Amino acid sequence: MVGLPVRGRAAFLLLLPMILGTAGCFSGGGGPAPVPQGFQRYQTDQYSFAYPAGWRRTEDKDERGRPQSRFEGPGLPSGIIDGQIHVAGYGRVGQEFETALSQFRGLAVLNRYRLTANRAIKVAGAVRAHRFEAVYELEAGDGTRVPCRLVGMYVLTERKVLLEFMLRSPAQGTAASRLPEIFDSIRIRET
Repeated sequence: MVGLPVRGRAAFLLLLPMILGTAGCFSGGGGPAPVPQGFQRYQTDQYSFAYPAGWRRTEDKDERGRPQSRFEGPGLPSGIIDGQIHVAGYGRVGQEFETALSQFRGLAVLNRYRLTANRAIKVAGAVRAHRFEAVYELEAGDGTRVPCRLVGMYVLTERKVLLEFMLRSPAQGTAASRLPEIFDSIRIRET
């Protein structure tokens, strides 16, 4: 701040949180994030986040029998779901973090996703974290192509648990504007 007049320093300090908030870092950790109006909190012993109230939650297992959670918004007239959160935990892993990132990149190519962000980020309570963003198209029931957006994050916790968060939404759905609020509410917490 050398060279900035006092008023300039004050303005800089007021803007600093906004600048850092858009710099691609994600603080996470600590206590749960505030729940935005119209949202509700989901919390486990490893993480918490807020999601739009009224979204349907389902719990199931992946092809290897590992638990996963899915939160889905309402269906649109096109037959596409207006917003989805997919969360999976992969137990104690360790060196598999890079493998998960490589697999995501490979699946993105196979599914014709265009990656718009692919970077390491900082997350409190995590040894490593990586954020992906992508745009892609889904085919609606009537054959039209629907542009969609994905915001995803892989986190390796201090206890070597690999967590996967994938948020998806049609670009024109109401959930599209809510993805940043959902993502920003994710907190890593191992108890």
